[in-house]
Amino acid sequence: MTKKLGLALGSGGSLGFAHIGVIRALEENNIPIEFIAGSSAGAIVGAHYSLYKDIDELEEVGLEFAKEKPFKLFDIESITDRKRKEDRVRLFLEEMFRDKRFSDLKIPFSAVTVDLETGEEYVIKRGRIADAVFASMSVPGVFGPTFFWGRWLVDGGVANPTPICVSKEMGADFVLGIDLTQVPKRTIEDKPRTITTIFRSIEIMLSYISYSRMDELKEKLIVYPKFKKVEDSFNAKDVTEYLDAGYKTMLENIPELQKKLK
Repeated sequence: MTKKLGLALGSGGSLGFAHIGVIRALEENNIPIEFIAGSSAGAIVGAHYSLYKDIDELEEVGLEFAKEKPFKLFDIESITDRKRKEDRVRLFLEEMFRDKRFSDLKIPFSAVTVDLETGEEYVIKRGRIADAVFASMSVPGVFGPTFFWGRWLVDGGVANPTPICVSKEMGADFVLGIDLTQVPKRTIEDKPRTITTIFRSIEIMLSYISYSRMDELKEKLIVYPKFKKVEDSFNAKDVTEYLDAGYKTMLENIPELQKKLK
């Protein structure tokens, strides 16, 4: 009997477009996805696919999102500016998910966040999808925390950038983790701006946290999309390349995945 596959889509800002390519490669090879867990960017992609199960629409929405240069929303200059841009992201999610709830999903999905009060990972499996996704992508220092079911929540990547164990706990026999945290070394010629420092620090933090948590699960395959270049994981200009990288890297790993699922 074929093992039930769980997908764990990791944090990574605009690199999250690679997740779309990964899912397309799985679809083309007739590999069913039984469960999806997502952190931050992975939560957006995971929630959309879990709800609509339409990879063409997901790619179209994603590219339209990038066309409007949404990741410049993160170039925060003031508290007022942050609030205005935060509202724009919320509006985008409302348009994407409307008033759909977890009970409307076609594939079981979990959004990973972190509880500011307890400091613990908090997995959302109920309520409005748009609210859950926004909580999962509430990057500290960029957006304020999200109040959800009596908790103040922030970006899931703070504690669990690639939530392989969450997918396992949902019922998966085997987990495919898509890790976007292996960022390359960067050349810094001039003193970086505050926002650049924050984003680079977040990239480094995610990489260390993700690496430290990979040994928590044995039945897994971790895929690291091969990006040609990553100038800024919060910049949307290279998303087509990111999407292609996810697709091509997943195709290279299909034979190994198929073998492990038997």
